[in-house]
Amino acid sequence: MRITSLTRYPVKSLGGESLEAVDVVLRGLAGDRSWYVQTEDGRIGSAKSSRRFGRVGGLLDLAATTGPAGPVVTFPDGAVHPVGTPDADAALAAHTGQPVRFAAEDDTSTFDAGPVHLLTASALRRLADAVGEEVDGRRFRANVLLDDLLPGREDLPPEEAWRTLRLGPEVVLRVEGLMPRCVMVTMATRDLPADRRVLRAVHATAGGSLGVWATVVQPGRVAAGDEVRVGT
Repeated sequence: MRITSLTRYPVKSLGGESLEAVDVVLRGLAGDRSWYVQTEDGRIGSAKSSRRFGRVGGLLDLAATTGPAGPVVTFPDGAVHPVGTPDADAALAAHTGQPVRFAAEDDTSTFDAGPVHLLTASALRRLADAVGEEVDGRRFRANVLLDDLLPGREDLPPEEAWRTLRLGPEVVLRVEGLMPRCVMVTMATRDLPADRRVLRAVHATAGGSLGVWATVVQPGRVAAGDEVRVGT
């Protein structure tokens, strides 16, 4: 099994950036979800609403990348602003129509389940069979996409049996559980249209979860193409 792609989301709930290689620290991919959108009442801005999350429209229309001094956000009109500046906060409030601002992660984690989120090609294949066409993996906002459909690897245990993963020569992850899915996987983004079939298919084929989440046991550096070894 190998790493097909790596993705970092510098600002939670915004579009992310594809990486050829990245450092993995105890917190997860370096710089992943290190900032978030803060609502007026102090919750984490999201496309969903709960005790922890506050619904903020338009976040999936924005994209965040990592600049020399921190994340920068690109707005639909092409404007680019570094987070943590008055101009960025003003543009964000104007775009969303709410009194929100960018905030750096503090003692409250921005992760939904855990630090590293992984998804396999076989899981996407099963989902595509249920939907009737290919499902873009970007809907699931995974950090690591794994190719487990390589010839000769039919002996790999299913995701729910994974206990540890070694990514490349250095990084070791402990798999903590399956990744539950919500309505966000159906929503339109900068690059993808809305598709309600996706969440129905996740529930029909995988009981409402897709992919796994993991914590970091041994930090290091990983790259696209690295071999991944499974421990059970």
